[in-house]
Amino acid sequence: MTKAKRWIQEWFAPRWTQRSVALVLGLFTAAFFQPDISANDDLKSASPDRVEVYKTIGGISLRMHIFDEQPEATKPRAAIVFFFGGGWVGGNPKQFFPHCRYLAQRGIVAMAAEYRVRSAHQTTPFECVKDAVSYTHLTLPTSDLV
Repeated sequence: MTKAKRWIQEWFAPRWTQRSVALVLGLFTAAFFQPDISANDDLKSASPDRVEVYKTIGGISLRMHIFDEQPEATKPRAAIVFFFGGGWVGGNPKQFFPHCRYLAQRGIVAMAAEYRVRSAHQTTPFECVKDAVSYTHLTLPTSDLV
């Protein structure tokens, strides 16, 4: 069995179905949700409340940019992770900083993830998606964020 085929089977295994659906819903949300940042300077110049490394691979540290205006909250809250667009070739998590700040102002923990891309790391789409899967499957279920 090829590495790609094995990876696809693991990704779509029944135990991952709920997380896969959540990831797809997040992608649709990112595609259609556009806050009006034209009149809001806070959103235009948004920066994360904190940045954490979620994965280190081949000497590359991948960071999660976290927007959380209520870090002392004691009850679970909604969360969303944005993965920037760029066809796995390029891009930057800053693309979603205004979105993240907008949601954080409304009590949602919002995160913008880095992942490896071809222009900077000479990777294929498989490695890019593996980075996203690493974050969503390994970090979120044990996170103290939500």
